[in-house]
Amino acid sequence: MKTVALISGGKDSCYNMLECVRHGHQIVALANLYPDGSQDELDSYMFQTVGHQAIHLYADAMNLPLYRHPLKGSSIATDRYYSPTAKDEVEDLYELLKEVQNDIEIEAVSVGAILSNYQRVRVENVCSRLGLVSLAYLWQRDQQDLLMEMIDDGIDARIIKVAALGLEPQKHLGKSLQEIAPVMRRFNQKYGLNICGEGGEYETFTLDCPLFTQKIIIDRQEILIHSDDAFAPVGYLRFQEMHLQAKDGIPQPVVSAQENPWATAVANLRKCCEISTNNYLESEYHELRAVESDVNVMNCSFPALKSCGCYHYVHGLKSDIRGTASEETQRVMELLINILQKQNLNLDDILFVNLYTSDMREFGSINLTYKKFFNLNPPARACIEVELMDAKLSLECLIFKYLADSSFTSKDDNSELNAIHDVLHVQSISHWAPANIGPYSQAHRLRNTIFVAGQIGLVPGSMKLIMGDIRDEGVASLYNTNQILGKIDSDVSLADVVFAICYVTKSGYMRIAREIWIFMQEKYLKDVDIDKATCPMVIVVIPDLPKNANIEWQIIACREGNYRMKLVLDSKIEPFKIITKSYMHDYNKSCLYLSSLYFNGEKDSGTCTFDIRKITSALYRQLHSALQQSHRSWQQILCVKIFYNKSEIDEQEKSIQLGIKDFFQETDKTDASNVCTTIIPVLDLENYAIITVYCQIFD
Repeated sequence: MKTVALISGGKDSCYNMLECVRHGHQIVALANLYPDGSQDELDSYMFQTVGHQAIHLYADAMNLPLYRHPLKGSSIATDRYYSPTAKDEVEDLYELLKEVQNDIEIEAVSVGAILSNYQRVRVENVCSRLGLVSLAYLWQRDQQDLLMEMIDDGIDARIIKVAALGLEPQKHLGKSLQEIAPVMRRFNQKYGLNICGEGGEYETFTLDCPLFTQKIIIDRQEILIHSDDAFAPVGYLRFQEMHLQAKDGIPQPVVSAQENPWATAVANLRKCCEISTNNYLESEYHELRAVESDVNVMNCSFPALKSCGCYHYVHGLKSDIRGTASEETQRVMELLINILQKQNLNLDDILFVNLYTSDMREFGSINLTYKKFFNLNPPARACIEVELMDAKLSLECLIFKYLADSSFTSKDDNSELNAIHDVLHVQSISHWAPANIGPYSQAHRLRNTIFVAGQIGLVPGSMKLIMGDIRDEGVASLYNTNQILGKIDSDVSLADVVFAICYVTKSGYMRIAREIWIFMQEKYLKDVDIDKATCPMVIVVIPDLPKNANIEWQIIACREGNYRMKLVLDSKIEPFKIITKSYMHDYNKSCLYLSSLYFNGEKDSGTCTFDIRKITSALYRQLHSALQQSHRSWQQILCVKIFYNKSEIDEQEKSIQLGIKDFFQETDKTDASNVCTTIIPVLDLENYAIITVYCQIFD
């Protein structure tokens, strides 16, 4: 992509330019914000301004146009999430990039952010408004590794400001990266300082890098003391005279001696996850004949929305008009808004969306329409292809709305609300984890529960599917999931996953997915605990996934405790058996119920006849028994999700619905009749299951 590089003169912005070039992007211009007036440095939350006197030399050093704009604003909107605010310094960045965009063709912005969410969120906001992509290849890098890579790759940067315990202006200003690296490693261990200076400990100015055709020479400079604190004095260099000096030969960006950290980590995990494919056979064929029902299915519809305290669920939302995928998406979103408004809810309250499309080739057009309805921090989302007989897409979503009379302290207490609900929405391309390829957030955290968007095996730096087989995709996608969990909550990893759905595109992948899952969870276990490694998971086979991926994981994690199996019920209804398991969370006592219908014993090659309506009623009776024994009720369940093996019981969705209705009537459970129920046809289920049902209670 044609890229404009935001430069401050510091090592990070220069090294990110080098990373952009390595990934095939073209730097076409430079952009810089400088103090408006005679000040050397501003008290900015966003931008380095010390050393700005020499920035103009970068244009000639790189033979590129340099766009500059004065910093007139200040740090006004300092909340976690940013919305355009008059006189904020972020709006100066917007004006700068808009000027560049009006003058030349650009597609992306190079940004040197490493750790700061504050900076990332604001740059992404500006890029989103201008239709640009943020390239932040240093984001979430290990600081010690990163600093050594900069040195090895020829970044000649000098310390021009110090402001931390242990760093002294007279002693450390003017030091090179090579000279300051051992000092910062020592102070990191002694005082906890950030090795790359991400806490403001020091700032740098780059005199030379592999992209320069000329290097910068400082002829005269002076040390200025900003604060003569006895423990942590603050001082900086002011450049007074400088010039450019030609370099020999044509600059050639060096290739780092080390592979990028994401690729290294995934490759190492993959080597440890050698899973033999011997005997991984496709599911055996078994012909079954379902008994047809002549009851009108229209009499057993399920509600579109269910509410339980602060939680709400909308399911089965389809367009009531037939049209293109874009037109049906538009209509579905309009219907969703109408449903929400009647309950005093809005799109901003949605935590997670499951989107089902009848044709994954329509993914792009669906996204283009869908994203028009969301701005800041959209819901996390998973999208899969399933067979939809009467629509191009269907939507369901989990919603949370803060209630003034709930158990929380005060609706006006923003700090309390922030502690309850957090969002991770990273749009920058980096080596950390994939940027969102659609209009969704990577994760939403609600109190101690984290909902992660569906993850496929994308390589973060290129946003392309990893090369290799199902094992490579499986490991990469779970590594991405773990990266997301650790970012939204540093105490959470794959070991804290309490429920997972794994979507694969072939029956032969199911056993491989299960073994990858156990391997990856055990890698992150804090202690030896087999219950954690075998947390409830559903594996289903579907026709297609985004980017033609072969595997996708959709997970829920909890930071305090895990689900533990509390109850197992089993019964037989020939030729099947029904097994229902209930799980309870250690800390918040929320529950999950998983019930499946299996063949009773080995499948033979013959043909058997069964009544799916009766079997569904039997399955629900056992699920009801599990609810009773855990002292829960149907009223507490927001949604029941049913996967059924379409190859075994084709065109039997109406019989499943009728079986549920029969159960409601037989048990006189009027509180159960308003549970949202999603019935999803899939190509296959694990362990020859015919139907798998799960539901969850959030306390």
